[in-house]
Amino acid sequence: MDGRVVNFGEIAMKRWKYLNNDDSTKANNCYDELLAIAIELRNEGKLHELDGLLDSENEGVQFEAATKLLTLNFEKAEKTLEKLCEKKGILPFSAKMTLRQWRAGNLKF
Repeated sequence: MDGRVVNFGEIAMKRWKYLNNDDSTKANNCYDELLAIAIELRNEGKLHELDGLLDSENEGVQFEAATKLLTLNFEKAEKTLEKLCEKKGILPFSAKMTLRQWRAGNLKF
């Protein structure tokens, strides 16, 4: 597994920790790092390597990987986001809104 994928998972965990603690500045910095990694992987034809993170025990990791994989592995990414929608809280709400915007054709990566 590419070291950047491991790093992506670690940053995703941090991002959701910050979001759950109302630290949007640190969470936004993590998002920027996640996006940079995903763009690098996409440009190298390796974005599919994030697929393994969809099975992570950490829901924040699942969410971040799924949002980047919607254009590549739509079915599995969508199923992951739908599963995350089943609970209450900021992450399930984010998953619900992401799916809504994706299905409306408003999201691109």
